[in-house]
Amino acid sequence: MIKDIYKTKSILIVILFLILAFPCSALAASVNLRWDPNTESDISSYNVYYGTTSRGYGNPIPVGNVTSHVIDGLQEGTTYFFSVTAVDTSGNESGYSSEISANATSSTPASEPYQIVLSTNSDRTSAVPLNNQTVSGDAFIFIQPENAISEVSFYVDGKFSHTERYAPYDFGQPTQSITNIANGRHTISAKITLQDNSVQNVSAACRFISQPTSVTVSSNVSSPQVSGTNVVLTASASGGSGTYEYRFWVNGPSTGNTWQMVRDWSSDDNFTWTVPSATGTYSLGVWVKNSGDDDTRIAYKSLDGFVVQTNSPAVNPIPSDVLLSASKNGPLTPGESLVLSASGIGSSGNYEYRFWVLGPATGNTWQMVRDWSSDDNFTWTASSATGTYSLGVWVKNSGDDDTRIAYKALDGFTVTP
Repeated sequence: MIKDIYKTKSILIVILFLILAFPCSALAASVNLRWDPNTESDISSYNVYYGTTSRGYGNPIPVGNVTSHVIDGLQEGTTYFFSVTAVDTSGNESGYSSEISANATSSTPASEPYQIVLSTNSDRTSAVPLNNQTVSGDAFIFIQPENAISEVSFYVDGKFSHTERYAPYDFGQPTQSITNIANGRHTISAKITLQDNSVQNVSAACRFISQPTSVTVSSNVSSPQVSGTNVVLTASASGGSGTYEYRFWVNGPSTGNTWQMVRDWSSDDNFTWTVPSATGTYSLGVWVKNSGDDDTRIAYKSLDGFVVQTNSPAVNPIPSDVLLSASKNGPLTPGESLVLSASGIGSSGNYEYRFWVLGPATGNTWQMVRDWSSDDNFTWTASSATGTYSLGVWVKNSGDDDTRIAYKALDGFTVTP
């Protein structure tokens, strides 16, 4: 008994051959279906379904407990879709089997020789004989005419590839989906078995070129950058023909956060992007294709997370050092003066100075005795508090903050009574 028709009943349907039952009628065709039997013990019969749209079938055709059936009266040149269900002894019917499709072709013997042809159109129009062309991109290789064919076995350089049992008799659909054929010249052969069991063999040569397999992209500067910076993108591809064209793209605030092409196809693998004023995060991308190929056969790569930030004033480095000297070495007496002279080193060359004293008169802590000034001299007068003093200076770039300084101190100045 079928309790769950979608879980307990499964059928594998396989078309073994396609024949035409009425060779004297140009519009009547038939299909011979065969399928694997259901393995359950209570199967009583099978129903066959078909129609001209996928899963769009007409009424079931009860065929009994058999594993093949011929469907007559089909329209020549029309594609049909077929499926089978199983019925158990209680009358329960399974779900549909897997679906197959077939094109009903003429059984009238061909009036012209069979040949392998090439078309770049998906409907296989404007086909020409395959004869040493370079095959790259969306291309269809198949057998013409289709009359009276039972099956076609294809070979590549003498090695079996696959068998097609219904029209169109394609070698690849399209050829860009064939990934196991190396770039280069190859011979495609076809063993054509006709409905009268006679065999015809045809072959043709062509050159295959696959699409590029990968591409890398790098930039000459790292993120973040500011407006106006020139960023040089460099791409490098592999696979395919080895001769490439590149197309560059940008996605970010300046493009409305959508991909925008910034340079069309060119053999130049470098592109200079000038950073826009719109700040935020950008992606920089590249497409690559074989030279002369179409836009559908590409590899691509992007650099993500490239940050554009606001322009900021150039920042000078901190002064690297400061020289400090005194007009006298001491000892000094209270009220006696000396001149401190400072000189900054490195950075902008435009400095400000702040002078300090440490000793008995300051409680032995550093005390500022003159605030920031461009004057690099300071006159210090010895205090009446005798003892040992240190005299120091800070230097910074003019207009900079107090944290970016160099400093120096002269120690061991004594004040005696």
